[in-house]
Amino acid sequence: MRRRVYLAIAGVLMGLLPSLGWAQSTDRSEMDQWLKASEHQGDIPIGTKITMANWQQYKQFMPLGMIELFEGRYGWKMPADVEIDVGPSHEGGNLPKGWIEATEKYGPQTGVEVLPNGHYVLKNYQGGTPFPNPQEPYKGWKIL
Repeated sequence: MRRRVYLAIAGVLMGLLPSLGWAQSTDRSEMDQWLKASEHQGDIPIGTKITMANWQQYKQFMPLGMIELFEGRYGWKMPADVEIDVGPSHEGGNLPKGWIEATEKYGPQTGVEVLPNGHYVLKNYQGGTPFPNPQEPYKGWKIL
């Protein structure tokens, strides 16, 4: 009896095996289309209101997921009364005052050390953003 159960489970798993390949396939055409449409962005005037009536003229400024919400794909949709008010951007975000002070105080002393195994580590990090204006050497690592 137990052997039949194991054979049934194995049969079901073998039947589902082809679906794993289908689940892993990726169609990049939609992402490529979005990247092409959004590669030359300008600025949206402060005070602009984005609604269901006018969202398509601002879609080059939106992430792909937001566009899909406006379009109503995948069972989710922006509400009919949605309104996005465009305001001024904040360089560096809305960081706490203490974080900004720590960045100004300790940022210049932070460095990168390369270990014998080739790994990188922060050196002399005390607080705030370790590399507020990353420069070479190791600029790519400092940005991360």
